Amino acid sequence: PPGQRTFRAASLAQYVRMRSAPARLIATSTSIMARSRSRHPRSAAGLCILYYLGQYEHISAKKGLRYLESHEDEGGFVFYARYYAAQAMFQAGGEHWKTYFSQLRKELLSEQQTGGFWLGDAGGAECGTAMACIILSIPYRYLPILER
Repeated sequence: PPGQRTFRAASLAQYVRMRSAPARLIATSTSIMARSRSRHPRSAAGLCILYYLGQYEHISAKKGLRYLESHEDEGGFVFYARYYAAQAMFQAGGEHWKTYFSQLRKELLSEQQTGGFWLGDAGGAECGTAMACIILSIPYRYLPILER
């Protein structure tokens, strides 16, 4: 409708490629941001955005995927990182997904407490449990964003 703002996918893709984790943090490994505990989670989230925008073959997406495969979470925002990394690997598909999810599933199941919950890093057990359940449900494609 006239006067209503439209979603600018191309502008968003350019912004993500130029300023977010896959494009910038990988290239600036000596910066303060690169040493930050949020490098892995933001790289995973940035890669997801590029994939959602159909930028599978862009150099930033390829760098982001290589980074996630070669670096484990550095210790901050663990469930956030796992959530977005799992989504990114699911979108990448094939061996990327198989290898990543197989290991992540084992880790998550081993971390489940005897009471059935997971301990969360920032949001407590409620958040940890919710995130673990969402991550473990990714291969079932319950969320519309995970449909192919």
